[in-house]
Amino acid sequence: MLLNSRLRFDGMPRLCGIAQGFLRLSSLLVVSLAFGAPGSLPETIASNAGSIGLTAGASTLHEVSAGDRQLFEISLDPGQLFRISINKGDLALSLVLYGPSGQKMLEQVSHGYELLDISVPTDTAGMYRLEVTSLELGEPRRHYELKVEPLRATTAQDRKDDSARQAIAEASLLRAKWTEISLQQAIEKYDEAAMIWLSSRNLRSAAGASMGAGEAALSWVNTVRPCCVTRRRR
Repeated sequence: MLLNSRLRFDGMPRLCGIAQGFLRLSSLLVVSLAFGAPGSLPETIASNAGSIGLTAGASTLHEVSAGDRQLFEISLDPGQLFRISINKGDLALSLVLYGPSGQKMLEQVSHGYELLDISVPTDTAGMYRLEVTSLELGEPRRHYELKVEPLRATTAQDRKDDSARQAIAEASLLRAKWTEISLQQAIEKYDEAAMIWLSSRNLRSAAGASMGAGEAALSWVNTVRPCCVTRRRR
């Protein structure tokens, strides 16, 4: 379900159809996610000002309040695949991954109910830092589970997958701006990620990217609809 990135006001009926298809697709993906293998109960770590060390192959449960920022770090070698997942429910948060020299490698925001899956190939040895910030407003303390997958050597497919995940991350930032132009750009990024995953026959990830495009299309419809109504009345 790839979306045409060149949206126009006269494309409203098509976008509504796409949105309905997205809702059907989302129910199928939720069912597939429900069959994930359960893990052991992770350790709970409260928010604090210091850095928290990450261990490959381990899961930890973290507690945050509105506006809390948590910093994690792990030492990695070149040629490794650093992959984490954050099971957060509907907790709104942002995450930023920094390389050894402080360069920003990935930035992503999430306001919906989803499992964040991040993987980045490493090219330089050193300390990598992950910053997680709660975007909640006045909510009680919330929890999320952070799991670090076992480290392994990076493959050519991993680097291709990284390109798709970078597109997803950029799309999340564009959606957060919530403007007509940024939502159109977000759809383009979701389409880009879906095409990459389809070429790799990663249908589940491609479906997830298409769901993101559908959500952005719904937001776009809600954003431009008042303008369309005003124009028609004139």
